[in-house]
Amino acid sequence: MKTVFYKTINYFNMIEITLAMGVVAVGMTSILSLFPVGLNTARNSIVEGLSASAVDQFLTYVKFHCKKSASYKALFINASGFKGSIDRTDAVVKNSIKASSGKFLADFKAGTSVDFSQVKGLNLYGNNGSDASLGKVFFAVQGGENANKLDYSAMILAWKQPVENSFWDISGSAYSKYIDNTFEKSAGLCIEVSWPATIDYVDREKRYYYVEIQNPE
Repeated sequence: MKTVFYKTINYFNMIEITLAMGVVAVGMTSILSLFPVGLNTARNSIVEGLSASAVDQFLTYVKFHCKKSASYKALFINASGFKGSIDRTDAVVKNSIKASSGKFLADFKAGTSVDFSQVKGLNLYGNNGSDASLGKVFFAVQGGENANKLDYSAMILAWKQPVENSFWDISGSAYSKYIDNTFEKSAGLCIEVSWPATIDYVDREKRYYYVEIQNPE
């Protein structure tokens, strides 16, 4: 007996088609929504790395000058005077690289004694002037001196604070503490990195670092 096969055609109705399209749309939306998150994460990771590198260069610069000149530490203001001093430099700190001329170096001016220029051999721009109210303000920039075409820009603020040292008191039976308020033997260096420097200070991302510098002499 011969077997006869019959073709069966199943048609999808509009409800099934609509549901299938909805599932595909939701899946595509979920996948596409991850791209901005991934891009932001990658960008933030790069910027975090650049900021850490800028701080590392800055610390190298500071340690070199501390060993070179005993008076270099005097250029850093202490924590109590930091806020009042920085508030007097709004043109540099709060607006930073909002350059009117398009060249950020040309606009790093808060007075006749303030002039920022590149630190030799490093990707840092520091204050060469004698304006003590600045404390210590540096800028880390990547991408040239055109303010409108910067790949990365950050401002570095640094101030000092006394270090509390503990030691064993041989005349007694307990540890003693000594705070070096004169900064002769040690100093705690507080560092704030904020980016991008092309926007207002209050709107920037900020990271904080702390390191103690010891005088071996």
